[in-house]
Amino acid sequence: MSSATKSMAPEHFKAMFSRLIILAPAFIVFVITLVFSIGIGLAAQRNPSMLWGLSIASIAVVGVLTSVLGLGLTSFLVADMREGKALSLSSSWGKVKPLFGPLLLIGIVLFITALTLLIPVSIVNSIIQGILWTFITPSAVLICLKGETPVQALSNGFSRIIELADRDSLTFVLILVFYMFSWVTFGVLYVLAIPLTVLAIESLLRAKAQLH
Repeated sequence: MSSATKSMAPEHFKAMFSRLIILAPAFIVFVITLVFSIGIGLAAQRNPSMLWGLSIASIAVVGVLTSVLGLGLTSFLVADMREGKALSLSSSWGKVKPLFGPLLLIGIVLFITALTLLIPVSIVNSIIQGILWTFITPSAVLICLKGETPVQALSNGFSRIIELADRDSLTFVLILVFYMFSWVTFGVLYVLAIPLTVLAIESLLRAKAQLH
């Protein structure tokens, strides 16, 4: 981030906590993640042989929910906020439903990359997963806000994150850290990582649109 560029992180956090509904989709993902984590723990105590299967199922659910509910709903909530519209989860869901297929594909990619969590090295697995998700999650935002295909969004999302790292290193680092330690906090940091990702990418897109 150049010395002349001010980080947007404070504005993003102000938006998140002044309009708490923006945190709602990520909070839903967190609650489901927490329930699955507790359920897996209880099931593993009764039948340890089920641990791997349940862990994979849990990762799949979280990956899909992060893309469809977390990033999808939040993208349209942020878009409506920028346009001064009333914020509604039901209204945003109506906009997400036509994009379910593309967002599901991104969810599958998130699931596959999150299988790194099964690496039997504590913390290291979560850090690897967090790095991968930092570069993949913007694709869901681009599908919602730009109408891009999953392939286009994955490529352009990578570019947008690189651009974010150059223009606003603080926001980039926060997103990276939140994703890296989300799983070890049972999903608590998803509540911050998901909306911050959306706000950061939306801000980049808005800035580029203003230049043109």
